[in-house]
Amino acid sequence: MNVRNVEYAEHVGRYWSDRGGNRAQGKMLGWLLICDPAHQSSKQLQKVLHMSAGTVSTNARILEQIGFIERVTFPKDRAIYYRMATDAWEYLLDEKRTGMVGLRKIADEGREVLAGAPPEQHERIDQLAELMDFMDDEMAALAKRWHARKESR
Repeated sequence: MNVRNVEYAEHVGRYWSDRGGNRAQGKMLGWLLICDPAHQSSKQLQKVLHMSAGTVSTNARILEQIGFIERVTFPKDRAIYYRMATDAWEYLLDEKRTGMVGLRKIADEGREVLAGAPPEQHERIDQLAELMDFMDDEMAALAKRWHARKESR
C-alpha cells in the first residue's frame, strides 16, 4: 500500500468535509479515484482507510444512492466491491441545477409576496431571479457541451 495514495484519500476527505460533506465519503471517493484495481471490497476499504465496517457500509450506500459509486460482483466471489460510477461527476452538474431551480422558486415566491410593493423593494428579488435565469441557461449549455465532449472521446 502506497502511503502517498492514502494521504491523497485523506486530502480528498478533508476537501469534501470542508465543503459540507462527510469526511468518510470523501476518503472513499479519493481512494476509489486512484486505487488499483479500480474496484475495492468493503474489507479493503476498511483496512486502507482505517474505517469500521459500519462506516464503510453506510457511506457506500449513500454514495451509491447519489450516483458516485456502483457495486460490482464477480462469479464465485461472495464479496461486494465498489468502484467509481462511470458518470459519477455528472451528479455535480445535476446537483447544481437542482439547487438553482430551488432558488428560482424562492425568487418567484418572493415576487408574489412583494406584489404591490414599491419597485425598489423588488430589486433584490429581481437580481436573484435574473441570476438564476442566467445560471440555468449557462448550466444547460455546459451540460450540453460536456455530453458532446464525452461522446467525441
